[in-house]
Amino acid sequence: MKKENIEWFKRKDDITVEEVKSLGTFKDWDDKKAAELIRIIKTFTEIAYHIHSSRKNGKKIVLHIDNQMNIAA
Repeated sequence: MKKENIEWFKRKDDITVEEVKSLGTFKDWDDKKAAELIRIIKTFTEIAYHIHSSRKNGKKIVLHIDNQMNIAA
């Protein structure tokens, strides 16, 4: 298996609208749409992390998203 450069994994700051729009797929998107994509990716990542953590610990985890309580098993 080829070892990939994973320097991006050490990143501490969120991706910016400018970085999103610098990618070919999103180059024609306006700032609002790019910002929404960032928010969606962050939300998905948080949910995936909590689900993975809860399964690793054998527990259910309660997620609070948009002031609604959801339980992920």
